[in-house]
Amino acid sequence: MTTMLVLSTPAIVVDRDTVQVGRATIQREFVGAVTAYRKDEATAERGTRLHGLAFLCLRGWIDPVVRIEITDPADRTPYWLTSTRRPKNFWQRCPRSLREASFRIPCNKGARPSPAQSGSGV
Repeated sequence: MTTMLVLSTPAIVVDRDTVQVGRATIQREFVGAVTAYRKDEATAERGTRLHGLAFLCLRGWIDPVVRIEITDPADRTPYWLTSTRRPKNFWQRCPRSLREASFRIPCNKGARPSPAQSGSGV
């Protein structure tokens, strides 16, 4: 059972052309501002500030969240909101990395990429 949970844990994956959160994927050109939240701010993002059309990839036991703005005019989704134990890591690397490099951040502590998903990882 534990193995199944680890293998099914969603991840934030950024490669040369796309950004992927869980099962959702978008072209990098349509990613806007990226903001990390913790504690009360994270709670507000998941609650009172939550937009009804936002894409969510949340784990209730993980407090920090990252909000990824979607700028695609053809997409009604205003942003993606995802849990990650390392929001600061993502937030610090994201602006530069979205232009230049690839990385992967498991959304759950202890998650390991599968051989098919491994490559440039965090």
